[in-house]
Amino acid sequence: MAIFKSWFIDFEPFKNQEFVYSEELEREIPKGWEVKPIGEIVDLQKGISYKGSEKFNEPVDDGYVFITLNNIINIIEGGRFKTNYAWIKSNRIKNQHLLKEGDLIFANTEQTKSGRLLGSPAIVISYFSS
Repeated sequence: MAIFKSWFIDFEPFKNQEFVYSEELEREIPKGWEVKPIGEIVDLQKGISYKGSEKFNEPVDDGYVFITLNNIINIIEGGRFKTNYAWIKSNRIKNQHLLKEGDLIFANTEQTKSGRLLGSPAIVISYFSS
């Protein structure tokens, strides 16, 4: 949260740049920046809810490397990707579910009682580059 505030609220990395007033935000922002709905600048996709019978701990024929909430380390511990892969074999997987190295993912559901995972980000690391 401190990094987000520093960059996008206080604009500290950009403090030596020219600023302009944003009517929408009622404050100054770095020149060239725009205020837009997030859906205009990123492609948001949800994953799939899987059945236990579709998930495997080892590679399976015609299966896919499966990235789950278990691949995300919560934001309090650094919010990064963990390379403990599972595999999935399902006829419900669509192109929109496929990820590539460098994609940004985040937890939009919670699996812990403390709520520490929700919103935690991670950048996908390729299974094949390890």
